[in-house]
Amino acid sequence: MGRDTVGLLITVTNTADRPLPCLGFELMARLGRRLRRDVNVVNMQNQGCSALLKALDIARSHVEAHRRQRVLLVVAEGHTGMMRPKEARPYFSFQELARAGSRDTRGTEDLITAFLFGDGAVALLLGSPGPGAKAVFGPLTHLSNLEAGDLELLAMNEGGSLQPEYEGFPSYRLGVRVPERGAAYARRCWDALMGLEGARRPDFVCIHTGSRKILDGVCDELGFDRAGEGPSGSYGVLREFGNLSAGSIGFMLAEHLRRGSRGTGAMVAFGAGFSASAGLVTFP
Repeated sequence: MGRDTVGLLITVTNTADRPLPCLGFELMARLGRRLRRDVNVVNMQNQGCSALLKALDIARSHVEAHRRQRVLLVVAEGHTGMMRPKEARPYFSFQELARAGSRDTRGTEDLITAFLFGDGAVALLLGSPGPGAKAVFGPLTHLSNLEAGDLELLAMNEGGSLQPEYEGFPSYRLGVRVPERGAAYARRCWDALMGLEGARRPDFVCIHTGSRKILDGVCDELGFDRAGEGPSGSYGVLREFGNLSAGSIGFMLAEHLRRGSRGTGAMVAFGAGFSASAGLVTFP
């Protein structure tokens, strides 16, 4: 990796082992002498599923200012450790619960979470673009909180100062408007990206794997054929690994590198905040 060339470590997670110390310092301790002790550390914790693209923008700024340095970017998500064990009992859909007059949806929410989310990690080593570069990132655009109410679309309240103690496992609250608002945010970021000078419609798109419904909605919003080659990598990652939160686009990039892809692709992600990001990646 070149111990002396890494000047910045960026870590991203929404599923940290504990609130303190952060993932960045945990990783520094475990890497030992493989990184300099004076390396800068930026920890992006609990910033939602679009944090990887925000981290890429920070990395681009760093290598532009320090062209002899490289950035190590690590994303790690372990959703399984935050899920309640499932009981051997019947579970009911939201519609069935509503017909029965029940407002207790916790079990159904937990079951959906267990089927939807997966575990995974990805690492990228980034430097100044030049001959031999495997991928070039940018430009990128970002968007947060179009409406004040969007703040509560995705939330996990236990463990913070508002609810410092909890029993069992934290509860991840997923608002019913997430697919609709996710598509709207994706559209706004996409339009801003395509409006930049020299931008052209990409050859393929990497969309964060929120769910099948969300992927379908974003494809429709951006004009990509759901069954076409353009978004196929997104559906493939969702099918094989589930929703990997901030790591999903990293898995798609790894697959494009493995296949030796060429051309320009778009990256689109959105999540808690409510926040979204979009950017271009070019494989020379």
